Amino acid sequence: MRRFAPLALVLLTALTGCGHMAPLTAGQQILSDLGVMADLPTIGAQIDKAKLGVDAAGTKVSKLPTPGGVKAVTFLTYKALDNNLSDQLPEHMNVLERAGSSTNVNAIALTDGSDKGDTREYYIRQDGDFKAITSPYHAVGRGGELDSGDAASLARAVKWGAKSYPSRFRWVDVNNHGGGYYGICQDEDTTHIIRLPQLAGALASAGKIDVLSFDACLMATAEVAFELRNAAKVLVASEDESFALGMNYDVTLAALAKQPQVDALAMSRDMVLRANRKGSDARLPTISAIDLSKAEGVKGAVDQLAVALLKALPKQKATILMSLNAVKAFYVAGPDKSDFDHRDLHEVVTQLKARVQDPGVQAACAAVQGTLFNRGGVVVMSRSANSESKITRGLSIYLPVNGNVDPVYNDTAFAKATHWDEFLAALK
Repeated sequence: MRRFAPLALVLLTALTGCGHMAPLTAGQQILSDLGVMADLPTIGAQIDKAKLGVDAAGTKVSKLPTPGGVKAVTFLTYKALDNNLSDQLPEHMNVLERAGSSTNVNAIALTDGSDKGDTREYYIRQDGDFKAITSPYHAVGRGGELDSGDAASLARAVKWGAKSYPSRFRWVDVNNHGGGYYGICQDEDTTHIIRLPQLAGALASAGKIDVLSFDACLMATAEVAFELRNAAKVLVASEDESFALGMNYDVTLAALAKQPQVDALAMSRDMVLRANRKGSDARLPTISAIDLSKAEGVKGAVDQLAVALLKALPKQKATILMSLNAVKAFYVAGPDKSDFDHRDLHEVVTQLKARVQDPGVQAACAAVQGTLFNRGGVVVMSRSANSESKITRGLSIYLPVNGNVDPVYNDTAFAKATHWDEFLAALK
């Protein structure tokens, strides 16, 4: 799947108070800004006591340090990079070390690259070396290797973070290739990938997450949101492709260190603004914050739409297809050379409403739009910086207009709970 170049550091914003924004400097100034928020003194002592040596992966220890007690925030990133993204791992780690852990924030990672025996757990520390990894780590898995395309490995990481680094607020990030309904976390060694039902179970294995972010393509979809509605409160993801280094995690961590009393919705808005700030040359194609508590409403409205379209299809198939084809698809090539065909849901119903003169379809289109953007809608905020900026509104849906429905799709909770898969098959 295609990925974009690393995200440049730009002037960004941080949370203050109840979601208000204040300027926060980025890049080289992060460490000096965090001077009063340095990590606990006991962490350094624990690292020195457990130190086994230093290598290119960081400081190898027999046991990772733990702060003791409950911090305000824990950030866990699951970097399933056992694929063609492996070479980017050192840069990922150095970006995280610009802010690292602090008195208020635990920053931890599980990483898996393409080498044998390179699965590691990290406690991420602040440092001023932007080229070398210095954080403490230890190997995990049999022979130092886990299958990062296995939901059990993700569940293990989520439980480890919650148990070893308890906090009042939990932010989990998943970094890999994404395919929307198809799943995420492709491990090229095993050829495994975590499907949506397994993803939901793994993420929810240690309780509901406050903010869940995907540094991966195509994950801001109706299917993903519905599947993960019980796993997290808010989702931050892209309808389209994503950057290799995602959403300036170092700046978010620095902001949280200073303002740890954070609200999930306010933080997600800030992440959208930060990742796609106007005037930047390094913006995500699309990025949105999605209130997963509203995913049930989207499911119901789309089901109403699918039923209405099925009824109208015998007489208006040509018009319906014309409407759907008017919406540009987001897709990237999958591991099996297939295309994951997604289209912006708001634009889909906009085109249908404009063309299909059927009372049931008209009412259903209005219902879908209502769940997206009205007060309390599922899309908290969305931004776009690509050629489709006028039509992308934050949430896509699987829509192969040729009627060739991927069998994987039928196993998603969304397909099982709606008539959308039946409608797609009827397009053939």
